[in-house]
Amino acid sequence: MNRFETNWARCVARARREGSREETAPFGFAGRVLVALTERNSVDGVGPEIIWQRLTLSSLRWIGVFLVICALFELPHLRGRKALDPAIENTVAQMVWSL
Repeated sequence: MNRFETNWARCVARARREGSREETAPFGFAGRVLVALTERNSVDGVGPEIIWQRLTLSSLRWIGVFLVICALFELPHLRGRKALDPAIENTVAQMVWSL
């Protein structure tokens, strides 16, 4: 048997000798597990926070590009605008206020 199997067999025998104890996790166990998981998952100092920041900055760039394109499409229509028929404006206003 290799070293792992020897240690595993020893731990299993010890657990059987101890019998059943309280099966609740100790205080702070979940926090320690999350910290260990974060440390293990961070590769070369790139943790989940850095990844979220990169995704956020990337999406903000694309949103900015999209807004500029929308503004360019709307630019020719800004000068020659006529007011809508008052009946349409009143209907829209009433519908918005009823929501």
